[in-house]
Amino acid sequence: MKTLNLHNYYLNKIKKLVGASYVGYEQQGNLHKIKITIPGKKPDYFDVVGHPQNATIETYEQVLKIVENYYNELL
Repeated sequence: MKTLNLHNYYLNKIKKLVGASYVGYEQQGNLHKIKITIPGKKPDYFDVVGHPQNATIETYEQVLKIVENYYNELL
């Protein structure tokens, strides 16, 4: 249950940060990626190391920083 709360917290945080309509994990082969969809734009995918079930606060913070830096560079 703790992982699910952490998962929801960070995905919602990313969603609000970038104004996304969808943020979630997707599996592509053996890899997991975070998919971010912003209305009117192509979805963006961000690599995630490991499996979502093994995610920690530190791994979510890393992904949050990567996403934040990516979208800040677009402005």
